[in-house]
Amino acid sequence: MTSDPVAASTDWAVLVVSEHSENLELSRGTVGNTIKHLTGERPVSKPRAIPEVYRNIQVNFCKQPGCPNFCVEPQLGPGRPGRRVGSDGYKLTGAKAESALKCRYCGVESRIKSNRAIYQEFQRQAAPLFAPSPLICPTEGCLSDPRKPTKAFQKFGKSTAGALRFRCRSCKATFSVPGPTTRQRRSRANALVFRHLVNKSPLNRIVELCQVSFPTLYDKIRFIHRQCSLFAASREARLPEIDLGRRYLCTDRQDYIVNWGSRTNRKTIQLTAVATADRESGYLFGFNPNFDASLHQDAAEAAWLAAGDADKPPQMRDTARVWTRADYAQSLARAAGKRLPAPDGRKGDEVAIVIEQRADLEAAEAMVEGQQLPSHGVQIHADYLVHGHYHHLRHLLRSTKQVNFSLDEDSGLLSACLGAFGDRVRDRTAEVVQVRIAKELSIDDRRKEIADARRSFAAAVAALPKPIRAKGDGLDDHRAATAVVAEEIRRLREASPDRDRKLQGVWMRNPIPDLSEPRKFWRYVSDDGHLDNHDAAFLLRMSTLWPVDKTFAMLRRRIAMFERPVSSVRRARRSWQIYAAYDPRMVGQMLEIFRVWHNWLWRSPRDGMTAAERLGLATGQVREDHILGYDVRAAVERLWAAAAEAEASNRDGYTAAAALNILS
Repeated sequence: MTSDPVAASTDWAVLVVSEHSENLELSRGTVGNTIKHLTGERPVSKPRAIPEVYRNIQVNFCKQPGCPNFCVEPQLGPGRPGRRVGSDGYKLTGAKAESALKCRYCGVESRIKSNRAIYQEFQRQAAPLFAPSPLICPTEGCLSDPRKPTKAFQKFGKSTAGALRFRCRSCKATFSVPGPTTRQRRSRANALVFRHLVNKSPLNRIVELCQVSFPTLYDKIRFIHRQCSLFAASREARLPEIDLGRRYLCTDRQDYIVNWGSRTNRKTIQLTAVATADRESGYLFGFNPNFDASLHQDAAEAAWLAAGDADKPPQMRDTARVWTRADYAQSLARAAGKRLPAPDGRKGDEVAIVIEQRADLEAAEAMVEGQQLPSHGVQIHADYLVHGHYHHLRHLLRSTKQVNFSLDEDSGLLSACLGAFGDRVRDRTAEVVQVRIAKELSIDDRRKEIADARRSFAAAVAALPKPIRAKGDGLDDHRAATAVVAEEIRRLREASPDRDRKLQGVWMRNPIPDLSEPRKFWRYVSDDGHLDNHDAAFLLRMSTLWPVDKTFAMLRRRIAMFERPVSSVRRARRSWQIYAAYDPRMVGQMLEIFRVWHNWLWRSPRDGMTAAERLGLATGQVREDHILGYDVRAAVERLWAAAAEAEASNRDGYTAAAALNILS
């Protein structure tokens, strides 16, 4: 339920080491329990396929707020059935490929996930925050300690290009820290390319307007992405220590198409990205696709074979978060309604059945004919993408006093949110509300809904037991809407057969007309009876998906390769989109570029401020050259000065320079 990152990136070399050694040891140790069987006691049963805690992360527990098992971890070893003394109150259900954890108290089931895979995905999304210090000796096996730079290295002047040079005191090797535009011949085009990218210029037009070649353009995009990541990480590294007060966050997902690169294999790649936006400031805390460019499919397949993942349930695999070719083949077989023998010719565990519409909010996404896996990099399972996203948010908001989430009624969002913030929901420092909106309505249907909603709202206000006093400040309708919702909550709680009168299973309609969110309903997931009717109504009224939906719409209109296709994404799997990317790596780069531009450069016409200014991360205007010219050398100089000061004031360990891996 918590995350405490200590590494900078996922290392595939360790994938051959199973995270489930404790379960394996328990299974090997069953032979030693035969003496109990001989004395009349029941033998120890087989250990349950539940992943153990990994780096303080455990998401496998009951996710029903208010249940006695909420946030209670299951036993990893053999457990006693039922709710007797010694039982953990959980039962494993479902087939091997789709096993779930069922709570015996409330009956709620949740899919079992790999805690290790979630941590790996969290590492990938938060990697810029934990980038290693550039002051590292290049000699392999050198004993110099980069945590004590002034003791491990010495300054060695500058190169002819202005790069800072250092020499290792142990092995005498020299290395340099270059500037941001080192070896660039046309650095003047950086800002121009940046502006065209976020103003819907296709790549062909950028080549013409900036008079650069395509290789140069791709180099510029990689450079802009790197600078955006470094700049944002240098500012967001302070977020875990800042109390942002009470935050209302909304989360949703969006799909994108990547064109095929060869006519012989006309299959597209569909990627999913998840984003969370702040309601008040509009700040995007994360915007990540389910694609990892740092890995290769062949390496993933080798790790899959080396770890013996073919014989394990999905949640116990060392490669649980990545799409393998076996996963792809099985998903195609399900979509086609065929039966496919399990890998390696194993019998009994067959993959089957036609996939129906996804009603299970925790089921992994499916591949169908017309889709393919990326040829470069690996695709991440969307359910693990969402889990990693919420653990990233947990890290960023660990000092924030109160966090209230508005979630789209989408696959995996609710389970992932409660998996990361379950303890905060239990401690009442976090609230979770699901939002349902009729997004498919046309503008004419929405206007008709607005007219009907105005009449219903006026009747509901007139029926209030206590009339709303007008104050003339423009908020009378909002106060009236809150009063109407509070009255509806009171009625529902009084009529509820539940002894605690909770609203967890009730969908309530928004009474106030809203053109951007027609037919809006709320479900108060974290209701535990701790809020009175008015406070619960205010929380529901503040729950919205509009900030993140507005961001998605802006992305479609600002970035050419993300323009919505003529037909929907799920019907366009065999359609070639003229402006879509051909390389899935471009999706992640452009999403990060857009996120930084949206947070730090785009000024809202409403108040003339950026999202970072409204959130408190910026005190003034941020210019393009602040981002494109972000210089690691300046951060290194600050870290070196801090370490030197610590050495002068603290002779026994340089404790004042502990955060050398954060370039802030």
